[in-house]
Amino acid sequence: MTNTIHFASPDETDFAQIFSSAGVGIILVNEAGQIEQANPYAEKLFGYSAEELIGFPVEKLLPAHFRSKSIRYREILFRRPEASTNTGGIYHQALRKDETIIPVHITVTRYKHNDSEMLAVFVNRIISQFHDQEQLLMKEQSIRLFMEHTPSAVAIFDKQMRYILVSRRWIEDYQIHTADITGVSHYELFPDVPLRWREFHKRGLAGETLHCEEDSFERLDGRKEWVNWELCPWFTYSGDIGGVIIFSEVITARKQVEEELRKLNEQLEEKIVERTLLLADALDRAYETNEMKSAFVAMASHEFRTPLSAILSSAAIAERYTEVDQQEKREKHFLRIKSSVMHLVDILDDFLSLERLEQGKIRAEKLVFDLEEFMQGIVDEFSEILKKNQVIHHKYSGDAEVLLDKKILRNIMHNLLSNAIKYSDAPIDLKVDVKRQQIRIQVRDRGIGIPAEEQNNIFNKFFRARNAAYIQGTGLGLNIIKNYIDLLGGAIEFSSHEGEGTVFTVTLYSNHGGRQLLIDEAFE
Repeated sequence: MTNTIHFASPDETDFAQIFSSAGVGIILVNEAGQIEQANPYAEKLFGYSAEELIGFPVEKLLPAHFRSKSIRYREILFRRPEASTNTGGIYHQALRKDETIIPVHITVTRYKHNDSEMLAVFVNRIISQFHDQEQLLMKEQSIRLFMEHTPSAVAIFDKQMRYILVSRRWIEDYQIHTADITGVSHYELFPDVPLRWREFHKRGLAGETLHCEEDSFERLDGRKEWVNWELCPWFTYSGDIGGVIIFSEVITARKQVEEELRKLNEQLEEKIVERTLLLADALDRAYETNEMKSAFVAMASHEFRTPLSAILSSAAIAERYTEVDQQEKREKHFLRIKSSVMHLVDILDDFLSLERLEQGKIRAEKLVFDLEEFMQGIVDEFSEILKKNQVIHHKYSGDAEVLLDKKILRNIMHNLLSNAIKYSDAPIDLKVDVKRQQIRIQVRDRGIGIPAEEQNNIFNKFFRARNAAYIQGTGLGLNIIKNYIDLLGGAIEFSSHEGEGTVFTVTLYSNHGGRQLLIDEAFE
């Protein structure tokens, strides 16, 4: 049976066809020495089926006295990227399934597929001395086809840095528009090659293996490019250096994403500094004692944690999307970062307006929105900062559209869920029920609970229960929630048992479309 590699892109499909029809045995070997893929010629050459070869230790295809040396050579190639492969090939002996030994010519080269490092082993049977030239020509043609269609960016140069072989990915990455560059000087094709790279080429032609991550150079038109590269010499049959092989990866798109994130972080830091200064000025005017100012700053710190965590998590995830076709995913996280930054600004504005809130100078601005979608967004946002083994069980029932102040509701939910996460290590229940005019939101945690003798004080400013003293917080969160709920004309209740957890129930009212609505049942 023929073993076929399945690829996604047209180039990879071409490569799969070449792999299957090549007139030379091609075996792909992983770091553990197991065969990942073998083409039909290799099956025929060694007398095994594809099913038998997959996962088969490659050293078992050699006579026993060669195996230990082969294992050491393979381990060196995987553990030391700077080690050079024998591009000129060696004459060897191979062991077929029927225990017969046949003369072969073997060439080994590194190969990267789906982010996995492998060795590509080319095996050609030597039938007779008179057929050597024919076999070598066949091997050269197979390597040429392999080079042309491999998904990696690879180029082989002679001692004058003229192109001998080049992969399609190299042509695409470096935007080469010449149909055939065989024999063309690399420096003629790229006159803006930095002098330091020319020096690297000389060192490689002298026998040195070099590599570099995140290297950069500037083109003549001013564009800055970033690449990862590795350079190693290749050898002729006589053992002389015939030129160099360069493996490269253009990472300009990834570096541009990193630069965008850096600028975004700088803007965020500037905004936080600006708002912190405004906050400090407001505190100086609002409070006369250093103790009050310290408490208010601590409160701000408490409220910043959730949006900042969302920003950091989105930035970390966006960094992983380095490919051009992942732009949509990057933009999704950039939008989330920007949204969280704006939410930070809103929180700061609310804190600076706390005195106005208590004096009744802030008014609710209600609008119609989809509460079910809103709550799901809150759950998705908090899923990024849950502790290990924590999960939010979200249940929504009833009408979707409501008439409420969306910003105030967001602050209420952020505080309730932040507390549930902070004071618990177990799953959290979030239930929302909208029946006619009444909205009931219930948040249940299974955490430390509130001591019974202290439950009358939990909505007071700066109050901290005795069993929460070791957990970071200011004691202002529930006071702010109570003020917001009072502003919306709602109510908040709770039940708690120390060591078992707490349930907060918020009741709000929506007069949507002028309908007279009633509620006649509570949460189960």
